[in-house]
Amino acid sequence: MIATLDNALPTLPVKWLMGLFVLCFLALCLYSLPAKILGGYLKDYGVHCRGISGSVWDAQFSSVTFANQHWPEMKLSLSGLSILLGNLEAALDIRNDQSELSTVISEYENGYVALGPLIGATSLNIMQNGQIYPSRISIDADQVVVDQNGICRSGDFNIRTDFLNLFLSKLADDIPVLSGSADCMDGRITISMQTEKNGIEIMFAGEVSDNRQDGIITLMLPEKLEQNQTVIGELNASGFKKNGTIWEATMEIGV
Repeated sequence: MIATLDNALPTLPVKWLMGLFVLCFLALCLYSLPAKILGGYLKDYGVHCRGISGSVWDAQFSSVTFANQHWPEMKLSLSGLSILLGNLEAALDIRNDQSELSTVISEYENGYVALGPLIGATSLNIMQNGQIYPSRISIDADQVVVDQNGICRSGDFNIRTDFLNLFLSKLADDIPVLSGSADCMDGRITISMQTEKNGIEIMFAGEVSDNRQDGIITLMLPEKLEQNQTVIGELNASGFKKNGTIWEATMEIGV
């Protein structure tokens, strides 16, 4: 007997075909969901958004307020795989005139949010001896954890700033970037940075928290500069005090 084509091809049950149709329809609906539905979800985390466009998978926001900061531009791209695995995750890119941040955001325990990997930068003012030194600070981290008020709860990161070029411009030209590390724990961020140029060793140790936003910068000068009265005069005028073999100055940090 010769098998006909109809007999050779398998026949799918009608319920399978209906199920496949329903799955395709649901997938299409999910893919085309408007980004506006994210507004209520983000509000639960203290993020208030306006000007929402795009889909839930690739959303754009023209006005975002979080942690008392306003951001005129934010992009959020959800990961479909993370939803299937039960851990919501999204790529985040946010910026305003002073700051910018690119990271992956995911849910964390106790209602907190994990950020990482993270790359960011912001403007800050270093205030010392009545003078204001505008500067730029940049950070990168594997992961930091923040609460709904934007307070860092745990994590450590690398940190760099260029404020020495203004602050110590009369001592040396083109001073290298001050770099080091910082760690945060329950809203308290401790910072440690250092650099060196032409025998001048520079170190900074500071803290940023609700109660403190300050730090101490210390200098160790080579012997030839220790004898230079012009340099000594500049240090005194900048608020430095000599303590043994080092020069120290206290400063405030304003982000």
